[in-house]
Amino acid sequence: MSKKIPLGLGLFSVRHALENDLEGTLKKVKSIGYEAVEFYGKIYQDAPRLTAALKEAGLKVVGWHTPIDIFEDGQIENTIAFHKAIGNPNLVIPGLPHEMTADAAAWHKSAEYMGGIAQKLKAVGLTFGYHNHHTEFTPLDNGECAWDILASVNDLMLQMDNGNALAGNGDTVALLKRYPGRTKTIHLKPYSLTDGHSTMIGKDDIPWLETFEVLECQGATDWALVEYEDAMYEEFEGVRLCFEALKAMGKV
Repeated sequence: MSKKIPLGLGLFSVRHALENDLEGTLKKVKSIGYEAVEFYGKIYQDAPRLTAALKEAGLKVVGWHTPIDIFEDGQIENTIAFHKAIGNPNLVIPGLPHEMTADAAAWHKSAEYMGGIAQKLKAVGLTFGYHNHHTEFTPLDNGECAWDILASVNDLMLQMDNGNALAGNGDTVALLKRYPGRTKTIHLKPYSLTDGHSTMIGKDDIPWLETFEVLECQGATDWALVEYEDAMYEEFEGVRLCFEALKAMGKV
């Protein structure tokens, strides 16, 4: 039996508004129809304020894109405490320093390191994941692809960004089938083979219905998170159009 996936928003899509107005931005996101949000970057030191803002807006926090350094010894305890306090279940790395991705050997070492972090977070009820860009699907010096190296770490959640994957010639549907159940959250980002990210959901080259069909049948994806960051639309107009496009497909 297929499972319909609820829709949230990656707040990087409305980052300029968020930097100036936390509470107002969250309320606008909710007014469009999104049910949850994923934060990014810095940790808000005032966890009670953040929790109150989410509650007032009627939104859940279902993820946070975090830099890798906040999981080092001496920092990981505070990281865990903060995310437990706000009720965020998923911590995701959106990218790594060059030295950690320079070649296949570096990727294997990074994957092993992140696997250790994933085990520590799993022990306290949190999920640790990695978010792709386009380079993870380009063959490395030994012929391997970084995405496959990361997938070899069983405890690491694979947060697929379908637009970024297509930009790297990655076949999203095939990749989701190859690693079933690993995509607890997915980023929905339009991408056109002719216009790049300067497009909109439903007017691009992403196989949207096939993607949802695979995810719904697998039943392991908790949230689908829109991420729209192209300048062809104002921030809130872009994420509103994304929502309306997915609604028209019957995915909301």
